[in-house]
Amino acid sequence: RVAPVAAAEWASAASNETDAAKRLELLCATLDSIETNASDSAKALAACIHVADVSLGDVWSEARRACARGVAKVPLASTDRARLAAHFGEQLDALGENDDWRRYDGLCRALEQLVTRGSVSIVREAHIVARKALSHEQPTVRQAAARVMASADASLLETISMEREAWLREKGIDR
Repeated sequence: RVAPVAAAEWASAASNETDAAKRLELLCATLDSIETNASDSAKALAACIHVADVSLGDVWSEARRACARGVAKVPLASTDRARLAAHFGEQLDALGENDDWRRYDGLCRALEQLVTRGSVSIVREAHIVARKALSHEQPTVRQAAARVMASADASLLETISMEREAWLREKGIDR
């Protein structure tokens, strides 16, 4: 069994571990530790963010998936779960065309897991997914974005559609 790493040290530990399988094992141990010790929701939220900011962009898709599942399983207060979704949405919104597609994929996977496992409403975040990831050139990103959208309910999709149309009108984009 691998000993977990303190979340604040995750960036260093992850970059020092070059073996992907060992990094995945360390990631899972660290996320399990965060989940087990999540009595303080605000501290658990901060720990999730420390780990996710590194591992949602991992080169290995299995690490991205494990991170997304792991942070969604952490028992956070509903307000902190919403903050985590907002953080992922902001991260996704800040990405540009030249940013690594793996980061797009990881953030979409995390949002999907928060919706399906964590019962989080992601109106604003889903709008960002629709705008930034559904049309991404990388098929893996488009698939992850489609799963986020599919995990949202019909009323959310209607809201997103209206917000997207308003955004397009505001930008002067004809459809």
